[in-house]
Amino acid sequence: MDAQIYLPHVVDNMKRDDLSAKEAAKTRTLQVLFDLVNLSPEEVLELARATGVSERVDQQGHRIDVTKKTDEQIQLDD
Repeated sequence: MDAQIYLPHVVDNMKRDDLSAKEAAKTRTLQVLFDLVNLSPEEVLELARATGVSERVDQQGHRIDVTKKTDEQIQLDD
């Protein structure tokens, strides 16, 4: 299991049936975790969008940053 996930990819992967064995295993594990908290990945993605989490990615599909908030704003929020 990766330490970080890119939720839009998770949502897409859960709809696919052509994943590699490794990706399919990760997807099954994530589905179990989402089921455990009684949320769907789509719901979490909507919550993230509503709270300012960015979905910006570079041309290779790698995440550029995870939030529109700066580190200083996050520290102040805590």
